[in-house]
Amino acid sequence: MSSGISSAVNYKFKVRARNKWGWGQWSQIVSIRASTWPTVVAKPSTSIELSTGNVLITWIAPLHRGSSIEKYVIEFQNQANLAQWVEILDYCNGQLVTIVLSRTCSVPMSKFISNVLNYTIGLPIIVRITAHNEKGYSETPSLSSDSVADARWIP
Repeated sequence: MSSGISSAVNYKFKVRARNKWGWGQWSQIVSIRASTWPTVVAKPSTSIELSTGNVLITWIAPLHRGSSIEKYVIEFQNQANLAQWVEILDYCNGQLVTIVLSRTCSVPMSKFISNVLNYTIGLPIIVRITAHNEKGYSETPSLSSDSVADARWIP
């Protein structure tokens, strides 16, 4: 680990090489921002919106580690194939600025009980989220949500 390096600061570098004949020319100056990929997103929360019956997904922003969060990947577990995770971009598109800033989205219950996600009534809604900044994606997706929301009849 380096000491004296501050996250989100741009540092300038130039280098040159030396061999048995002496020193070479200096390189062009390069600016490098001290940052890395974001930390893992904490477990998201789910709840049912009383007014619409939609599933509300919320999460806390992870540490950006020197570079602002640009987007999120918000995925829901397919109950017909538990290894498959599905994005519902119509309602929960983590590339939209409003969703990135608010860290919340709302998905109609019909999406969960359809043949896309195959939830049965009473089954907890499972979601995971991955953050992305200019350096890349967080190392792993969040742990699956501690779901308060469950699949219900469409009101």
